[in-house]
Amino acid sequence: NKSVLTAYNMLTRETAFLLTCVPVNVESHSFLTETLKIMFYLLLFIVTVVECQLNFKVEQRLDELNLQCQVSGTNILNNINIGKLVISKHSGRFLEALATVSVHHSHNEPVSALSNAYVTGHVSQNTSVTPNLRIQWTNIDDGLNGNYTCQAYDVNNNLISSKQAYIKVIPTGPRFVATPSVIHVGLTKRLDISCSVPDPVSLNVSKVGSIEIFKIQNGCQCLFARIRSTSGEAFTTGRIGANVSGSIDRNNGDFVISWNNPTSDLAGEYICEVSVIGNQGNPVFFTKGINITWETPDQELLIRRLSEMTKRHEKLTEVEQEEEHLLEEAVQILNTTEKSQCRNPTSCDDVYFSLSPGQHIVRVEPEDGLGPITVL
Repeated sequence: NKSVLTAYNMLTRETAFLLTCVPVNVESHSFLTETLKIMFYLLLFIVTVVECQLNFKVEQRLDELNLQCQVSGTNILNNINIGKLVISKHSGRFLEALATVSVHHSHNEPVSALSNAYVTGHVSQNTSVTPNLRIQWTNIDDGLNGNYTCQAYDVNNNLISSKQAYIKVIPTGPRFVATPSVIHVGLTKRLDISCSVPDPVSLNVSKVGSIEIFKIQNGCQCLFARIRSTSGEAFTTGRIGANVSGSIDRNNGDFVISWNNPTSDLAGEYICEVSVIGNQGNPVFFTKGINITWETPDQELLIRRLSEMTKRHEKLTEVEQEEEHLLEEAVQILNTTEKSQCRNPTSCDDVYFSLSPGQHIVRVEPEDGLGPITVL
């Protein structure tokens, strides 16, 4: 193949040089033979490693973002040793696996931990297939910003190579997100839909005019809520049972609709429309959509949520016990202080009974010789 041929051609040139410089006898012939063997394998290794590369790149086209990891180079190593590709995102000191494709997976299909992205990829022992893994987002926001890593493993799960890439989303319109994007009926306590203008400079915006949020119902675009720069107040249309908040300040604007204990009827397609004035004084309109889905919690999710609640309850119980202990210590200190500061009381002045209700600073001289003191 190509690598062997390249090494052979380099070796041929070096052999001709050695034959002209080394005297031919039994010892030198043996030495020459061993030298040529070492050179052959060394050249073969160098050529193979140089040509075997892990490519990891980011590409954004308007509202579409692609993150692709691909092994390129010779077939000597790629299709024999590559057993798994993993794309992860850096989260603090840890790596959070987003997508994986492995020869051990059923039908070599990739496994994804993302609900808002499309994942494709393939790893196979077939030498005609290039190992690759790709994540595609079609509704992007600055929440995707960060460092990502692609790792290549052999069939024995040994790390062969890794490469990093950084994502910086270029704004193409308003930032429109739903938190969460999936409503787990009965478990989700709050749903927020937020639309904002995050980077007016990149969008060439000089002034924000209005932000409107619609929902597609029965094929029609129905206005849910609106905020305008003229009034500066957010309001809703109809009885949607939501809280709205937001503000528009010159070239910045944000708008949020919130529901407590959301139900399945809130799922669907939402659209945010933002009207602005461009840097040239021209009117510009941005439109962005999101889709919210719902599902009934499965047994695994319920068990996980129950475990989280149990841990939270244990933590709260521990905090309450600690607070009760601190309160008991404080009461003991107060009791001790009260007994030691007022020894052998005899009488009180009538003036104390003529004070009006409220707080007063009073200077007193106790008969036990501890005064004068000022009290509240």
